[in-house]
Amino acid sequence: MAGNTKSQITRMPHQTFINSFEPTVEVYVKQNPIEGPLPKVVKGPPELGDIFYGFKTVQNAAQSNENLAVLQRNAMRGVVNTHFINFVDFVLLAAREDDALPVKLKLDFLLKPAGTKASLKLQMERLVLKGFAVSPHPTLEGTVLYKAEGAVRRALEIQYTYSDPTVEANWAHFKTSGGSKGSGSGLESGRRCNFRGRQVGKDEHGAWSRPVSVMIP
Repeated sequence: MAGNTKSQITRMPHQTFINSFEPTVEVYVKQNPIEGPLPKVVKGPPELGDIFYGFKTVQNAAQSNENLAVLQRNAMRGVVNTHFINFVDFVLLAAREDDALPVKLKLDFLLKPAGTKASLKLQMERLVLKGFAVSPHPTLEGTVLYKAEGAVRRALEIQYTYSDPTVEANWAHFKTSGGSKGSGSGLESGRRCNFRGRQVGKDEHGAWSRPVSVMIP
């Protein structure tokens, strides 16, 4: 999760949580800029808006130090945290296709490191590969050479598939490398294989490169 937002959410005081997430919930409930179906773990039940406004009502009552309201609020907070952590995780995943999505949902406040103006978009731009190439090894069977253009900030993750590269479910992990170039083996000789790579940071990752098709030697 970028910027360790799980920790940020769980540590937020109750009223800060409400003040911070209310603009997000309003956008989500009224216009939902997320394209496509939402996983059940994200959309509920209960619905994100229902659980948020229910928590807000209980928090308003708890501010008058009513014992029952305070107990109810404290009991609800863990469930609320779980829903919003799942929601933020999904938004960051969907941001691979629409990197402006966190801003549309007014979640960029979570993704700015303390003391800086860095946004999720800037973090992701730093992790974008300038280029990714794969070629057959000149002497070793079942082995390819790979190279990413530019410096790899933390690690390079590579996936492969012998099937249709446009189907996300076909991709499988091939290798994670600490450098920008190297070799990978154990492939089926004589078959055409697609590869893709992306940079991986401490808590975030860049977008996948375009697939590269190679005949395995």
